[in-house]
Amino acid sequence: MENTRFKKELPSYLRFIQLVESIGLMKLSPELDDLEAHLLDRIAINALSGTHVQIGEMLALSQLGSQATIHNRIKRLTANGYLSVRIDQADARRKYLIPTSLAKKRFDVLSKALNKAVLGA
Repeated sequence: MENTRFKKELPSYLRFIQLVESIGLMKLSPELDDLEAHLLDRIAINALSGTHVQIGEMLALSQLGSQATIHNRIKRLTANGYLSVRIDQADARRKYLIPTSLAKKRFDVLSKALNKAVLGA
């Protein structure tokens, strides 16, 4: 009985996860693992605020993994079309990570799924 009640009152977040899985979001393009999704989220949030993240800043996030692991995930995000790299004109050692239109498409689909989950539709 309790299980049935829980299903009827599924929290918005769980409805959101269910929608993301059912629409096959990850099939839009190569699948992201949790670390890649987290890195892309951080980079996109900074881009929204008008600041672009340098590759070196992302590599310094040791709580997320080793520098090699983070670097490999950034390379994969770039190879799969979620990020582009812009080299600073004044100092070629500075490389900025820029979300692409594929990243925007991913966030648009996620946003629609979130809105649908919150509205309970």
